[in-house]
Amino acid sequence: MLVQSISNIEFVSKALNIFCSRTDMQTDILNLERTIARLRKEVFRWLEYKDIGSKERAKQIELLEKELHDMKQSYDEMSGTVHYF
Repeated sequence: MLVQSISNIEFVSKALNIFCSRTDMQTDILNLERTIARLRKEVFRWLEYKDIGSKERAKQIELLEKELHDMKQSYDEMSGTVHYF
């Protein structure tokens, strides 16, 4: 009887360990799925920036550089000095 009780206790202990391990694995899987979803969103955001945003930024930079050049040219004309770019 004692041997059977010990055997039952060992069985229950192993079952609890398996259950806890399974719960830990399920938690790990959920965490990984969340991480994957977050990373997919980030990849999508960067791909969208690469396809659209970077072109818009390049155009803004180009317009600002032209505006800066025009301002320098206007300043030079008003001040009577000439700078060659």
